[in-house]
Amino acid sequence: MPHRNNCAHERRNVIGKKLRSLRAAKGLSTQKLSEVLMELTGVYIDTSSLSRLEKGKRVVSDYELVALAQVFGISILDLYDEPVKNLCSHCRKPFPETAIISSVSGDVLCASCAAKEIINIAISHNSLTKDEAEEMIKTLTDFLDSDTP
Repeated sequence: MPHRNNCAHERRNVIGKKLRSLRAAKGLSTQKLSEVLMELTGVYIDTSSLSRLEKGKRVVSDYELVALAQVFGISILDLYDEPVKNLCSHCRKPFPETAIISSVSGDVLCASCAAKEIINIAISHNSLTKDEAEEMIKTLTDFLDSDTP
């Protein structure tokens, strides 16, 4: 069994510093942020847990990450303390700052993979034939891969 480092100084998340900064910029106490999270997203994080998140002493769950981003009106990637190289969850290629979060899977996608996902959903609902979808994917991919603004 691998040894787990439980040192007091071990950092348990990558959003603590940014979370504290965002909360302070909005003039929110941890109590008020806890209330707003519950009210707007239905996700409960108590004040002690918020404090531990900010200090990097607590792991943040995926649904908490989504809820915090929603409350602050930012993307999940904008919660990270340090810049992260944006990689598409599907194709693993880097993409510019603009990302699309899939409402189906919750993945962070480049525009090309997001378009493919939308088209595949249309196919599954019989809104497109497979041939129409493949043509749309090719056209979108060609356009997105071009240097055309």
